[in-house]
Amino acid sequence: MVGSDATGVFSVARLDKISVGGFRSIQLLDSFPLTNINLLIGANGSGKSNFLELFKCIRAYAKLPIPALSDVDLKKYVLDFGTASDFIYKGLPKATSIKIELHFGIHGYRFSLKPTQAGLLRIDDEYLQEADDDTWQTLHSPDGYTPGLLGELSVSGSAASLMYESMKNWQMYHFHDTGASQR
Repeated sequence: MVGSDATGVFSVARLDKISVGGFRSIQLLDSFPLTNINLLIGANGSGKSNFLELFKCIRAYAKLPIPALSDVDLKKYVLDFGTASDFIYKGLPKATSIKIELHFGIHGYRFSLKPTQAGLLRIDDEYLQEADDDTWQTLHSPDGYTPGLLGELSVSGSAASLMYESMKNWQMYHFHDTGASQR
């Protein structure tokens, strides 16, 4: 978690697992475990880039900079990279929303995004889990596009601030095949 432990050592909350439904080519990914360093290897078209794009989407959602967009929010992110329909899973059955759940140790955060008539994604619901139990607190977006999570950041050491600090520290590297067969 962000802060000092009893020995004064500074540490950061780590994203332990992620669940995703309805995002681009990801119909459903349930409780996918993550470690300090994660390496994705797979065939072309297997969803590696979409998995990385998911983390960019989450950072934009949380109003954190992403490559190519330093001043970003959910609206700008969607408009700069397409429309809401470009982010919704189109396989069968087609998705009507994007659902994301993040777990940082005993803390959790989940939200869903729905497309609007204007081609944007708006926050449909949002929940915060303070402890490792089945209790989820409902959060409320002030405008449908700004996460209620951001309103919870004022309490230092809160689950919201710990998770947000972790998101700020995410690093993503996207390497392309540069082997002899690539010209």
